[in-house]
Amino acid sequence: MEIPDLLVRGDAGNISAVETVSGNRVCTWAEQGGMSSMRERRGVVAVLFVMMSFLGARTTSGQVRVPDRDMSAVTAEAGFFFPKEIFDTAAIVAGSYEFYLQPRTSIRGTLAWTDPNFERSGDSLRQIRLLFELVYNWERGKWHPFAAAGAGIYFLQHKFSGRSSGLSETKGGVNLGGGIEYFVHRTVVVKGEAGYSFVGQGDLPWSPSGFTLTGGIKKYF
Repeated sequence: MEIPDLLVRGDAGNISAVETVSGNRVCTWAEQGGMSSMRERRGVVAVLFVMMSFLGARTTSGQVRVPDRDMSAVTAEAGFFFPKEIFDTAAIVAGSYEFYLQPRTSIRGTLAWTDPNFERSGDSLRQIRLLFELVYNWERGKWHPFAAAGAGIYFLQHKFSGRSSGLSETKGGVNLGGGIEYFVHRTVVVKGEAGYSFVGQGDLPWSPSGFTLTGGIKKYF
């Protein structure tokens, strides 16, 4: 009768190892359990890594760039109008709506008001501007410089001692300008802008053209 070449060793009734009679160790069941546990841990780590990578990709892709295509923005600003001739420097206020065709390109509509006095006179020439412009911006981190060009309608009204005098005039014009935005929040910027309005003079005795310098706050949405 052959004697098996395997011996089973136990500890407190539990089988812990299998060895050959010659003393050659085959494998312990405890080691098999340890290797299995290690493989499970490695599997869990691998699954967690994949999940974290996926969630990270989702978070990154979910962050919408500002500005981005189909975004809008509104701006409120104020500053000074420096007329070309015979007028004093005057305050100007404006509001605008902007729509982004692409992250770098937008179209903008602006409504502005200013009422510069004639030099050494109580008379003034009120201007209400309705401008339509194409705007291009460059991304430089939190700083976004931009350039704008467009055309508009200028509603002019001569005023004498604060009251309308004579008929109003409507003139066409071209506006060129540029400025810079600084992001104080992901969707809020403070901005400064300079521009020049070339307004048709027609039969007016003076030109309503001039330089504008403004600053304001802009909100993206």
